[in-house]
Amino acid sequence: MKKTFTSFMFVTFSMVVNAQSGSLDNTFNGNGIVTGNYTSGNNSADAMVVQPDGKIIVAGATGVSSSVKIGVSRYNADGSLDTSFADNGKRDFSSGWIKSFVKDIKLQQDGKIVMGGYRWNNSTGDFIMVRLNPDGSFDTTFGTNGIAIIDGGQTEVAESFDIDSNGDYIISGYVEDDFAMAKVKSNGTLDIDFGNGGWVITPFSDFASYSHDTIVSSTDGRIILGGMILDGYQNKYEYALAVYLSNGNLDTTFGDQGILHFHVGTDNDFGMRILQLNNGQILIGGHSWYATSPLRYEVAVARLNPNGSLDTTYGTNGIFKTRLVANGTSYLSGMTLQDDGKLVLTATANEAGDYNFGLARVTANGQLDTTFGQGGTIFTDIPNSTYGESYNVGIQPDGKIVVSGDTELPGLPIQYFIARYNDKNLAVQNVKSAVAQLYPNPATDYINLDFAKSGKEYDVEIFNIAGQKVMTATVSTKSAINVSSLVKGSYFVRLNDGTKATTLQFIKK
Repeated sequence: MKKTFTSFMFVTFSMVVNAQSGSLDNTFNGNGIVTGNYTSGNNSADAMVVQPDGKIIVAGATGVSSSVKIGVSRYNADGSLDTSFADNGKRDFSSGWIKSFVKDIKLQQDGKIVMGGYRWNNSTGDFIMVRLNPDGSFDTTFGTNGIAIIDGGQTEVAESFDIDSNGDYIISGYVEDDFAMAKVKSNGTLDIDFGNGGWVITPFSDFASYSHDTIVSSTDGRIILGGMILDGYQNKYEYALAVYLSNGNLDTTFGDQGILHFHVGTDNDFGMRILQLNNGQILIGGHSWYATSPLRYEVAVARLNPNGSLDTTYGTNGIFKTRLVANGTSYLSGMTLQDDGKLVLTATANEAGDYNFGLARVTANGQLDTTFGQGGTIFTDIPNSTYGESYNVGIQPDGKIVVSGDTELPGLPIQYFIARYNDKNLAVQNVKSAVAQLYPNPATDYINLDFAKSGKEYDVEIFNIAGQKVMTATVSTKSAINVSSLVKGSYFVRLNDGTKATTLQFIKK
Protein backbone atom coordinates (compact mmCIF):
# COMPACT_ATOMS: atom_id res chain seq x y z
CA MET A 1 0.00 0.00 0.00
CA LYS A 2 2.78 2.43 0.85
CA LYS A 3 4.47 1.84 -2.50
CA THR A 4 1.20 2.39 -4.35
CA PHE A 5 0.51 5.67 -2.55
CA THR A 6 4.03 6.99 -3.17
CA SER A 7 3.65 6.31 -6.88
CA PHE A 8 0.32 8.14 -6.88
CA MET A 9 1.90 11.22 -5.35
CA PHE A 10 4.38 11.52 -8.20
CA VAL A 11 1.89 10.74 -10.94
CA THR A 12 -0.62 13.36 -9.81
CA PHE A 13 1.79 16.29 -9.47
CA SER A 14 1.14 17.48 -13.02
CA MET A 15 -2.59 17.00 -12.50
CA VAL A 16 -2.56 19.50 -9.63
CA VAL A 17 -0.95 22.06 -11.91
CA ASN A 18 -3.78 21.58 -14.44
CA ALA A 19 -6.28 22.55 -11.74
CA GLN A 20 -4.32 25.65 -10.71
CA SER A 21 -6.40 28.66 -9.74
CA GLY A 22 -6.65 30.89 -12.82
CA SER A 23 -5.76 28.19 -15.36
CA LEU A 24 -8.07 27.54 -18.30
CA ASP A 25 -10.59 24.80 -17.49
CA ASN A 26 -10.02 22.11 -20.11
CA THR A 27 -13.34 20.44 -19.28
CA PHE A 28 -15.01 23.41 -21.00
CA ASN A 29 -15.14 22.66 -24.74
CA GLY A 30 -11.93 20.65 -24.45
CA ASN A 31 -9.55 23.61 -24.14
CA GLY A 32 -11.30 26.15 -21.91
CA ILE A 33 -12.51 28.41 -24.74
CA VAL A 34 -15.47 28.31 -27.11
CA THR A 35 -16.01 30.70 -30.04
CA GLY A 36 -19.19 31.27 -32.01
CA ASN A 37 -21.47 33.62 -33.91
CA TYR A 38 -25.09 34.71 -34.04
CA THR A 39 -25.03 35.28 -37.83
CA SER A 40 -22.50 35.14 -40.66
CA GLY A 41 -21.48 38.76 -39.98
CA ASN A 42 -19.22 40.11 -37.23
CA ASN A 43 -20.17 39.17 -33.67
CA SER A 44 -19.45 40.31 -30.12
CA ALA A 45 -20.41 39.21 -26.60
CA ASP A 46 -20.94 42.65 -25.05
CA ALA A 47 -23.15 41.17 -22.31
CA MET A 48 -23.14 37.89 -20.40
CA VAL A 49 -25.07 36.24 -17.59
CA VAL A 50 -24.61 32.87 -15.88
CA GLN A 51 -27.77 30.95 -14.98
CA PRO A 52 -28.20 29.13 -11.64
CA ASP A 53 -27.85 25.81 -13.54
CA GLY A 54 -24.46 26.90 -14.92
CA LYS A 55 -25.68 27.68 -18.44
CA ILE A 56 -24.15 30.81 -19.97
CA ILE A 57 -26.02 33.39 -22.04
CA VAL A 58 -24.08 35.85 -24.19
CA ALA A 59 -25.53 38.73 -26.17
CA GLY A 60 -24.13 41.50 -28.32
CA ALA A 61 -23.94 43.00 -31.78
CA THR A 62 -24.00 41.07 -35.04
CA GLY A 63 -23.81 42.20 -38.66
CA VAL A 64 -21.72 44.75 -40.54
CA SER A 65 -20.90 48.39 -39.81
CA SER A 66 -23.87 49.71 -41.80
CA SER A 67 -26.44 47.32 -40.34
CA VAL A 68 -26.22 45.97 -36.80
CA LYS A 69 -28.65 43.62 -35.06
CA ILE A 70 -28.80 42.15 -31.56
CA GLY A 71 -27.66 38.56 -31.18
CA VAL A 72 -28.07 36.20 -28.25
CA SER A 73 -26.88 32.62 -27.65
CA ARG A 74 -26.97 30.15 -24.77
CA TYR A 75 -24.37 27.52 -23.89
CA ASN A 76 -24.51 24.52 -21.61
CA ALA A 77 -22.17 24.36 -18.63
CA ASP A 78 -19.77 22.12 -20.60
CA GLY A 79 -19.37 24.69 -23.41
CA SER A 80 -21.72 23.08 -25.93
CA LEU A 81 -24.41 25.16 -27.62
CA ASP A 82 -27.80 24.74 -25.92
CA THR A 83 -29.93 23.82 -28.91
CA SER A 84 -33.13 23.99 -26.81
CA PHE A 85 -32.73 27.78 -26.67
CA ALA A 86 -34.35 30.05 -29.31
CA ASP A 87 -33.55 28.81 -32.85
CA ASN A 88 -31.14 25.92 -32.31
CA GLY A 89 -29.24 27.83 -29.60
CA LYS A 90 -29.27 31.42 -30.86
CA ARG A 91 -31.30 34.23 -32.38
CA ASP A 92 -30.77 37.66 -33.94
CA PHE A 93 -33.22 40.54 -34.32
CA SER A 94 -33.57 44.29 -34.84
CA SER A 95 -35.34 46.95 -32.79
CA GLY A 96 -36.62 48.62 -35.97
CA TRP A 97 -33.72 50.97 -36.73
CA ILE A 98 -30.62 50.21 -38.79
CA LYS A 99 -28.48 49.63 -35.68
CA SER A 100 -29.40 47.94 -32.41
CA PHE A 101 -27.01 47.25 -29.53
CA VAL A 102 -27.37 45.27 -26.30
CA LYS A 103 -25.00 46.31 -23.50
CA ASP A 104 -26.30 44.44 -20.44
CA ILE A 105 -28.21 41.26 -19.67
CA LYS A 106 -29.77 39.91 -16.47
CA LEU A 107 -31.98 37.09 -15.27
CA GLN A 108 -35.24 37.62 -13.42
CA GLN A 109 -36.18 35.34 -10.55
CA ASP A 110 -38.78 33.70 -12.82
CA GLY A 111 -36.04 32.76 -15.30
CA LYS A 112 -36.94 35.35 -17.92
CA ILE A 113 -34.01 36.99 -19.70
CA VAL A 114 -33.82 40.79 -19.84
CA MET A 115 -31.51 42.81 -22.07
CA GLY A 116 -30.84 46.55 -22.16
CA GLY A 117 -29.12 48.76 -24.71
CA TYR A 118 -29.91 51.30 -27.36
CA ARG A 119 -30.81 51.76 -30.99
CA TRP A 120 -29.18 54.20 -33.42
CA ASN A 121 -30.11 55.65 -36.81
CA ASN A 122 -26.74 57.35 -37.44
CA SER A 123 -27.93 60.64 -35.94
CA THR A 124 -29.82 59.93 -32.71
CA GLY A 125 -30.53 57.11 -30.27
CA ASP A 126 -33.14 55.67 -27.91
CA PHE A 127 -32.88 53.36 -24.90
CA ILE A 128 -34.25 49.88 -25.60
CA MET A 129 -35.09 46.86 -23.45
CA VAL A 130 -35.88 43.30 -24.53
CA ARG A 131 -37.37 40.42 -22.54
CA LEU A 132 -37.20 36.78 -23.54
CA ASN A 133 -38.84 33.74 -22.03
CA PRO A 134 -36.48 31.11 -20.55
CA ASP A 135 -36.60 29.16 -23.84
CA GLY A 136 -35.40 32.20 -25.83
CA SER A 137 -38.77 33.17 -27.33
CA PHE A 138 -39.92 36.78 -27.06
CA ASP A 139 -42.04 37.59 -24.00
CA THR A 140 -45.00 39.24 -25.70
CA THR A 141 -46.32 40.58 -22.37
CA PHE A 142 -43.41 43.04 -22.36
CA GLY A 143 -43.37 46.21 -24.45
CA THR A 144 -44.39 45.50 -28.03
CA ASN A 145 -43.84 41.82 -28.79
CA GLY A 146 -41.02 41.68 -26.24
CA ILE A 147 -39.22 44.93 -27.11
CA ALA A 148 -39.66 48.28 -25.31
CA ILE A 149 -38.44 51.56 -26.82
CA ILE A 150 -37.71 54.28 -24.24
CA ASP A 151 -37.58 57.58 -26.11
CA GLY A 152 -37.05 60.79 -24.15
CA GLY A 153 -36.98 63.03 -27.22
CA GLN A 154 -33.21 63.58 -27.17
CA THR A 155 -30.13 61.57 -28.13
CA GLU A 156 -30.06 58.70 -25.61
CA VAL A 157 -27.48 55.93 -25.24
CA ALA A 158 -27.94 53.20 -22.61
CA GLU A 159 -25.01 51.22 -21.19
CA SER A 160 -26.51 49.15 -18.34
CA PHE A 161 -29.56 48.45 -16.18
CA ASP A 162 -30.60 46.79 -12.94
CA ILE A 163 -33.79 45.29 -11.53
CA ASP A 164 -35.40 46.68 -8.36
CA SER A 165 -37.22 44.75 -5.63
CA ASN A 166 -40.57 45.27 -7.39
CA GLY A 167 -39.35 43.79 -10.65
CA ASP A 168 -39.08 47.17 -12.40
CA TYR A 169 -35.96 48.31 -14.24
CA ILE A 170 -33.58 51.23 -13.93
CA ILE A 171 -31.74 51.66 -17.24
CA SER A 172 -28.94 54.21 -17.47
CA GLY A 173 -26.38 55.77 -19.77
CA TYR A 174 -26.14 59.30 -21.04
CA VAL A 175 -28.31 61.89 -22.74
CA GLU A 176 -26.58 64.75 -24.55
CA ASP A 177 -23.36 64.11 -22.52
CA ASP A 178 -25.05 63.95 -19.09
CA PHE A 179 -25.65 61.05 -16.70
CA ALA A 180 -29.18 59.82 -17.43
CA MET A 181 -31.53 57.06 -16.33
CA ALA A 182 -35.11 55.99 -16.90
CA LYS A 183 -37.43 53.73 -14.91
CA VAL A 184 -39.28 51.09 -16.89
CA LYS A 185 -42.14 49.11 -15.38
CA SER A 186 -42.15 45.33 -15.49
CA ASN A 187 -44.54 45.45 -18.47
CA GLY A 188 -42.13 47.57 -20.53
CA THR A 189 -43.80 50.98 -20.14
CA LEU A 190 -42.12 54.10 -18.78
CA ASP A 191 -42.89 54.83 -15.10
CA ILE A 192 -43.92 58.48 -15.39
CA ASP A 193 -44.08 58.87 -11.59
CA PHE A 194 -40.30 58.48 -11.41
CA GLY A 195 -38.15 61.59 -11.70
CA ASN A 196 -39.38 63.90 -14.45
CA GLY A 197 -41.90 61.86 -16.43
CA GLY A 198 -39.86 58.69 -15.96
CA TRP A 199 -36.43 60.23 -16.62
CA VAL A 200 -33.65 61.65 -14.45
CA ILE A 201 -30.82 63.59 -16.11
CA THR A 202 -27.94 64.72 -13.89
CA PRO A 203 -25.44 67.30 -15.14
CA PHE A 204 -22.01 67.42 -13.46
CA SER A 205 -21.68 71.21 -13.63
CA ASP A 206 -20.54 71.95 -17.19
CA PHE A 207 -18.62 68.65 -17.48
CA ALA A 208 -19.52 65.98 -19.99
CA SER A 209 -20.52 62.83 -18.05
CA TYR A 210 -21.16 59.24 -19.06
CA SER A 211 -22.75 56.56 -16.88
CA HIS A 212 -21.49 53.04 -17.65
CA ASP A 213 -22.93 50.91 -14.84
CA THR A 214 -26.08 50.72 -12.68
CA ILE A 215 -26.84 49.27 -9.26
CA VAL A 216 -30.16 49.21 -7.42
CA SER A 217 -29.24 48.47 -3.81
CA SER A 218 -30.92 45.35 -2.45
CA THR A 219 -30.72 46.75 1.09
CA ASP A 220 -32.15 50.27 0.85
CA GLY A 221 -33.29 50.70 -2.76
CA ARG A 222 -30.77 53.45 -3.50
CA ILE A 223 -29.75 53.77 -7.15
CA ILE A 224 -26.04 54.07 -7.92
CA LEU A 225 -24.68 55.13 -11.31
CA GLY A 226 -20.97 54.92 -12.05
CA GLY A 227 -18.85 56.10 -14.93
CA MET A 228 -16.69 59.08 -15.82
CA ILE A 229 -16.68 62.81 -16.46
CA LEU A 230 -14.50 65.01 -18.64
CA ASP A 231 -13.19 67.73 -16.33
CA GLY A 232 -13.61 70.92 -18.33
CA TYR A 233 -10.94 72.75 -16.32
CA GLN A 234 -8.16 70.19 -16.72
CA ASN A 235 -9.52 68.53 -19.88
CA LYS A 236 -8.97 65.17 -18.20
CA TYR A 237 -11.30 62.28 -17.40
CA GLU A 238 -12.15 61.32 -13.81
CA TYR A 239 -14.12 58.57 -12.10
CA ALA A 240 -17.69 59.70 -11.38
CA LEU A 241 -20.69 58.47 -9.40
CA ALA A 242 -24.19 59.67 -8.65
CA VAL A 243 -26.39 58.16 -5.92
CA TYR A 244 -30.16 58.56 -5.80
CA LEU A 245 -33.05 57.69 -3.54
CA SER A 246 -35.55 55.21 -4.92
CA ASN A 247 -37.76 58.05 -6.23
CA GLY A 248 -34.96 59.43 -8.42
CA ASN A 249 -33.96 62.35 -6.17
CA LEU A 250 -30.24 62.70 -5.48
CA ASP A 251 -29.14 61.30 -2.12
CA THR A 252 -27.55 64.37 -0.52
CA THR A 253 -25.75 62.24 2.10
CA PHE A 254 -23.42 60.98 -0.64
CA GLY A 255 -20.47 62.96 -1.97
CA ASP A 256 -21.31 66.55 -2.84
CA GLN A 257 -25.11 66.64 -2.71
CA GLY A 258 -25.35 63.22 -4.34
CA ILE A 259 -22.57 63.33 -6.91
CA LEU A 260 -18.85 62.63 -6.74
CA HIS A 261 -15.90 62.75 -9.12
CA PHE A 262 -12.23 62.18 -8.43
CA HIS A 263 -8.88 61.10 -9.86
CA VAL A 264 -7.24 57.79 -9.00
CA GLY A 265 -4.05 58.78 -10.85
CA THR A 266 -2.35 61.87 -12.20
CA ASP A 267 -4.03 62.10 -15.60
CA ASN A 268 -6.98 60.51 -17.42
CA ASP A 269 -9.04 57.98 -15.42
CA PHE A 270 -11.93 56.08 -17.03
CA GLY A 271 -14.57 54.61 -14.70
CA MET A 272 -16.25 51.51 -16.18
CA ARG A 273 -17.82 49.25 -13.54
CA ILE A 274 -19.32 49.49 -10.05
CA LEU A 275 -20.23 46.93 -7.37
CA GLN A 276 -21.79 47.32 -3.93
CA LEU A 277 -20.69 45.30 -0.91
CA ASN A 278 -23.04 43.98 1.77
CA ASN A 279 -21.90 46.74 4.17
CA GLY A 280 -22.94 49.46 1.70
CA GLN A 281 -19.44 50.26 0.45
CA ILE A 282 -19.02 50.83 -3.28
CA LEU A 283 -16.28 49.61 -5.59
CA ILE A 284 -15.66 51.57 -8.79
CA GLY A 285 -13.19 50.15 -11.28
CA GLY A 286 -11.66 51.31 -14.52
CA HIS A 287 -8.25 52.20 -15.91
CA SER A 288 -5.80 54.98 -15.16
CA TRP A 289 -2.99 56.58 -17.18
CA TYR A 290 0.56 55.91 -15.99
CA ALA A 291 2.88 56.66 -18.94
CA THR A 292 3.15 58.00 -22.48
CA SER A 293 5.21 56.95 -25.54
CA PRO A 294 3.59 54.55 -25.91
CA LEU A 295 0.36 55.50 -24.15
CA ARG A 296 -0.18 53.14 -21.20
CA TYR A 297 -2.97 52.51 -18.70
CA GLU A 298 -3.30 50.28 -15.63
CA VAL A 299 -6.36 48.77 -13.94
CA ALA A 300 -7.54 50.77 -10.91
CA VAL A 301 -10.28 50.04 -8.34
CA ALA A 302 -11.33 52.44 -5.57
CA ARG A 303 -13.40 51.48 -2.53
CA LEU A 304 -15.75 54.10 -1.16
CA ASN A 305 -17.67 54.29 2.10
CA PRO A 306 -21.47 54.68 1.81
CA ASN A 307 -21.07 58.49 2.06
CA GLY A 308 -18.57 58.60 -0.83
CA SER A 309 -15.35 59.03 1.17
CA LEU A 310 -12.43 56.79 0.25
CA ASP A 311 -11.92 53.73 2.46
CA THR A 312 -8.22 54.22 3.17
CA THR A 313 -7.89 50.68 4.58
CA TYR A 314 -8.28 49.32 1.03
CA GLY A 315 -5.26 48.91 -1.23
CA THR A 316 -3.09 52.01 -0.99
CA ASN A 317 -5.07 54.88 0.52
CA GLY A 318 -8.31 53.45 -0.82
CA ILE A 319 -7.15 52.46 -4.31
CA PHE A 320 -5.91 49.19 -5.82
CA LYS A 321 -3.87 49.20 -9.04
CA THR A 322 -2.33 46.50 -11.20
CA ARG A 323 -1.13 45.82 -14.76
CA LEU A 324 -1.90 42.69 -16.71
CA VAL A 325 1.16 43.35 -18.84
CA ALA A 326 4.40 44.84 -17.56
CA ASN A 327 4.85 47.63 -20.09
CA GLY A 328 1.60 48.16 -21.96
CA THR A 329 -2.06 49.02 -21.60
CA SER A 330 -4.66 47.35 -19.38
CA TYR A 331 -8.28 48.42 -19.95
CA LEU A 332 -10.74 47.15 -17.35
CA SER A 333 -14.00 45.89 -18.82
CA GLY A 334 -15.66 43.77 -16.13
CA MET A 335 -15.57 42.87 -12.46
CA THR A 336 -17.44 40.55 -10.14
CA LEU A 337 -17.28 39.30 -6.55
CA GLN A 338 -16.70 35.73 -5.45
CA ASP A 339 -18.58 34.30 -2.46
CA ASP A 340 -15.39 34.64 -0.37
CA GLY A 341 -15.29 38.41 -0.98
CA LYS A 342 -12.45 38.33 -3.49
CA LEU A 343 -12.81 40.60 -6.49
CA VAL A 344 -12.25 39.20 -10.00
CA LEU A 345 -11.40 41.67 -12.76
CA THR A 346 -11.16 41.18 -16.50
CA ALA A 347 -9.33 43.56 -18.78
CA THR A 348 -8.11 43.83 -22.34
CA ALA A 349 -4.36 44.32 -22.52
CA ASN A 350 -1.88 45.27 -25.22
CA GLU A 351 1.89 44.98 -25.11
CA ALA A 352 4.16 45.18 -28.15
CA GLY A 353 1.22 44.54 -30.48
CA ASP A 354 -0.02 41.47 -28.58
CA TYR A 355 -3.64 42.52 -28.04
CA ASN A 356 -5.45 40.06 -25.78
CA PHE A 357 -7.21 39.82 -22.43
CA GLY A 358 -6.69 38.55 -18.93
CA LEU A 359 -7.84 38.40 -15.33
CA ALA A 360 -6.73 39.65 -11.93
CA ARG A 361 -8.00 38.59 -8.53
CA VAL A 362 -7.95 40.96 -5.57
CA THR A 363 -8.26 40.14 -1.87
CA ALA A 364 -10.92 41.78 0.30
CA ASN A 365 -8.38 44.32 1.60
CA GLY A 366 -7.25 45.40 -1.88
CA GLN A 367 -4.12 43.36 -2.58
CA LEU A 368 -3.33 41.04 -5.48
CA ASP A 369 -4.26 37.45 -4.62
CA THR A 370 -0.96 35.71 -5.25
CA THR A 371 -2.63 32.26 -5.18
CA PHE A 372 -4.30 33.15 -8.49
CA GLY A 373 -2.56 32.77 -11.86
CA GLN A 374 0.96 34.16 -11.93
CA GLY A 375 1.22 36.29 -8.81
CA GLY A 376 -2.42 37.38 -9.03
CA THR A 377 -2.93 37.94 -12.77
CA ILE A 378 -3.17 35.92 -15.96
CA PHE A 379 -2.93 36.85 -19.64
CA THR A 380 -4.82 34.75 -22.21
CA ASP A 381 -3.90 34.50 -25.88
CA ILE A 382 -6.63 32.69 -27.86
CA PRO A 383 -4.84 30.18 -30.13
CA ASN A 384 -4.48 31.33 -33.77
CA SER A 385 -6.30 34.61 -33.11
CA THR A 386 -5.11 38.06 -34.14
CA TYR A 387 -6.61 39.58 -30.97
CA GLY A 388 -8.94 38.89 -28.05
CA GLU A 389 -10.97 41.55 -26.25
CA SER A 390 -12.93 40.83 -23.06
CA TYR A 391 -16.11 42.60 -21.95
CA ASN A 392 -17.56 40.64 -19.02
CA VAL A 393 -16.69 38.30 -16.18
CA GLY A 394 -19.02 36.09 -14.15
CA ILE A 395 -19.01 33.19 -11.69
CA GLN A 396 -20.68 29.82 -12.28
CA PRO A 397 -22.46 28.08 -9.36
CA ASP A 398 -19.43 25.77 -8.90
CA GLY A 399 -17.13 28.80 -8.58
CA LYS A 400 -15.56 28.59 -12.04
CA ILE A 401 -14.77 31.98 -13.58
CA VAL A 402 -16.26 32.81 -16.99
CA VAL A 403 -15.19 35.60 -19.37
CA SER A 404 -16.78 36.71 -22.65
CA GLY A 405 -15.71 39.03 -25.45
CA ASP A 406 -14.77 38.86 -29.12
CA THR A 407 -11.85 37.64 -31.20
CA GLU A 408 -10.68 37.29 -34.80
CA LEU A 409 -9.67 33.91 -36.19
CA PRO A 410 -8.12 33.18 -39.62
CA GLY A 411 -10.62 33.22 -42.48
CA LEU A 412 -13.61 34.09 -40.28
CA PRO A 413 -15.52 37.27 -39.45
CA ILE A 414 -15.17 38.49 -35.86
CA GLN A 415 -16.43 35.82 -33.44
CA TYR A 416 -17.53 36.06 -29.83
CA PHE A 417 -15.79 33.87 -27.28
CA ILE A 418 -16.45 32.40 -23.84
CA ALA A 419 -13.49 31.31 -21.70
CA ARG A 420 -13.68 29.43 -18.40
CA TYR A 421 -11.05 29.27 -15.66
CA ASN A 422 -10.46 27.17 -12.57
CA ASP A 423 -10.99 29.11 -9.35
CA LYS A 424 -9.08 27.04 -6.77
CA ASN A 425 -5.58 25.76 -6.18
CA LEU A 426 -5.80 22.10 -5.27
CA ALA A 427 -2.29 21.81 -3.83
CA VAL A 428 -1.85 18.68 -1.79
CA GLN A 429 -0.64 18.67 1.81
CA ASN A 430 2.17 16.41 2.94
CA VAL A 431 0.63 13.21 4.33
CA LYS A 432 2.65 13.20 7.56
CA SER A 433 1.57 16.74 8.51
CA ALA A 434 -2.02 16.49 7.28
CA VAL A 435 -4.83 17.42 9.65
CA ALA A 436 -6.54 14.13 8.77
CA GLN A 437 -5.54 10.66 7.67
CA LEU A 438 -7.37 9.33 4.59
CA TYR A 439 -7.73 5.57 4.00
CA PRO A 440 -8.04 3.22 2.22
CA ASN A 441 -6.25 4.59 -0.80
CA PRO A 442 -7.10 3.46 -3.46
CA ALA A 443 -10.76 3.24 -2.38
CA THR A 444 -13.77 1.37 -3.75
CA ASP A 445 -16.93 2.33 -1.85
CA TYR A 446 -15.85 4.46 1.13
CA ILE A 447 -13.03 6.72 2.22
CA ASN A 448 -12.34 7.17 5.93
CA LEU A 449 -11.13 10.48 7.37
CA ASP A 450 -9.53 10.40 10.81
CA PHE A 451 -9.41 13.84 12.50
CA ALA A 452 -8.37 12.49 15.91
CA LYS A 453 -5.32 14.76 16.06
CA SER A 454 -7.25 17.98 15.54
CA GLY A 455 -10.62 17.31 17.16
CA LYS A 456 -12.33 19.84 14.85
CA GLU A 457 -15.30 19.74 12.53
CA TYR A 458 -14.50 20.12 8.83
CA ASP A 459 -16.39 20.98 5.68
CA VAL A 460 -15.34 18.52 2.99
CA GLU A 461 -15.40 19.16 -0.76
CA ILE A 462 -14.37 16.49 -3.26
CA PHE A 463 -13.12 17.57 -6.71
CA ASN A 464 -12.38 15.51 -9.78
CA ILE A 465 -9.11 15.90 -11.65
CA ALA A 466 -10.57 18.74 -13.75
CA GLY A 467 -11.30 20.77 -10.63
CA GLN A 468 -15.07 20.19 -10.71
CA LYS A 469 -16.79 19.79 -7.33
CA VAL A 470 -18.54 16.41 -7.21
CA MET A 471 -19.43 15.95 -3.53
CA THR A 472 -19.71 17.85 -0.23
CA ALA A 473 -20.02 16.76 3.40
CA THR A 474 -19.44 17.94 6.98
CA VAL A 475 -17.40 15.57 9.14
CA SER A 476 -15.51 15.33 12.45
CA THR A 477 -13.40 12.85 14.46
CA LYS A 478 -13.52 9.59 12.45
CA SER A 479 -15.92 9.74 9.52
CA ALA A 480 -16.66 7.59 6.47
CA ILE A 481 -17.80 9.11 3.15
CA ASN A 482 -19.57 6.99 0.54
CA VAL A 483 -17.78 7.46 -2.80
CA SER A 484 -19.30 4.47 -4.58
CA SER A 485 -21.16 6.74 -7.02
CA LEU A 486 -17.95 8.36 -8.28
CA VAL A 487 -16.45 7.13 -11.54
CA LYS A 488 -13.00 5.58 -11.48
CA GLY A 489 -10.18 8.09 -11.35
CA SER A 490 -8.20 10.51 -9.18
CA TYR A 491 -9.86 12.92 -6.74
CA PHE A 492 -8.90 15.76 -4.43
CA VAL A 493 -10.44 16.11 -0.95
CA ARG A 494 -10.46 19.70 0.29
CA LEU A 495 -10.87 20.13 4.08
CA ASN A 496 -11.80 23.45 5.66
CA ASP A 497 -12.28 24.15 9.39
CA GLY A 498 -13.31 27.79 8.82
CA THR A 499 -9.81 29.18 9.31
CA LYS A 500 -7.58 26.99 7.18
CA ALA A 501 -7.97 24.73 4.15
CA THR A 502 -5.92 21.71 3.15
CA THR A 503 -6.20 19.15 0.36
CA LEU A 504 -5.60 15.38 0.22
CA GLN A 505 -5.80 12.93 -2.69
CA PHE A 506 -7.20 9.48 -3.35
CA ILE A 507 -7.85 7.08 -6.22
CA LYS A 508 -11.33 5.66 -6.80
CA LYS A 509 -11.09 2.11 -8.17
